[in-house]
Amino acid sequence: TNPVIADNTLFLATKNGIVYAINESKIQWTLSTKQSDGTLLWWNKILFFAAGDHVIAIDALTGKQLWDNSFSSAIIYQCPVASK
Repeated sequence: TNPVIADNTLFLATKNGIVYAINESKIQWTLSTKQSDGTLLWWNKILFFAAGDHVIAIDALTGKQLWDNSFSSAIIYQCPVASK
């Protein structure tokens, strides 16, 4: 999935749904989302992981799952692209 860099931390999710926070070459925390192949979004110290019909909010400082919402249909998402 697309990595996110915020507050000097690299956040990334694996194809099997494990989210990592890496700071200063050390893993700060990991979280198994029990979802697969999602995408990450950072907003106001909260990391969002979207996969299938789920959106999971994660406290970016601690890795604690804040909530997990399921929707009646799949979430369509794409990575943003910047160009000059």
